Amino acid sequence: MSTQAIDLDNLPYADGDFFSFEELLSDKERSRLAEVRAWLTAEVRPHAVGWWNEGSFPQSLIPRLAELDSMSPVHRQGYSNLFAGMMHAEFTRADTSIATFIGVHDGLFTGSIEALASTEQQEAWLPDIYAYRKIGAFGLTEPLGGSDVAGFSASPPRIWSGWARQAVPWPRSTTSTPRWQPSRPCITGHSPRTSWQSTSSTLGQGRQRLQ
Repeated sequence: MSTQAIDLDNLPYADGDFFSFEELLSDKERSRLAEVRAWLTAEVRPHAVGWWNEGSFPQSLIPRLAELDSMSPVHRQGYSNLFAGMMHAEFTRADTSIATFIGVHDGLFTGSIEALASTEQQEAWLPDIYAYRKIGAFGLTEPLGGSDVAGFSASPPRIWSGWARQAVPWPRSTTSTPRWQPSRPCITGHSPRTSWQSTSSTLGQGRQRLQ
């Protein structure tokens, strides 16, 4: 049995592609995947534990993510869905927090605009979104609900000016959940532990026009 010490900071690349899906990619896609993998190994993986322990998000990484140009690999760049999935797996392998950021911004936010926004909205929004000059987020929860969307009790009744979000009281608290008002420029709300404020846009109303 070898007694040589293992350098935990320099382990070999762990190939988790047990079914050799990478072999199904085109030469161009394999080359691009290797490029993304190398970038993540250099720019993200060495710092991921530190970011996690600090409870911080690396804002300085955003311009470099823009330079990597990984946004919308299928719709905008013409890569296969298999490539897109494998590239996201590389992000996840390097840092699940960064992968979540990418997944929400590119998948939930950008994907919705690509699929549902009008041509005028896409022309106005997508260039800045692809370049990370505008960043999208997704937040949805309810008291005692967590991320169980199917179990939510509040509903947004339609009113003449848009949609009205019902306020659901937090247990043992005088505060309420955020108020959803797409017709207004700002969404604000408070929870028992923290307060937040986020900007909104007319995209909510734009979605109504697509119906």
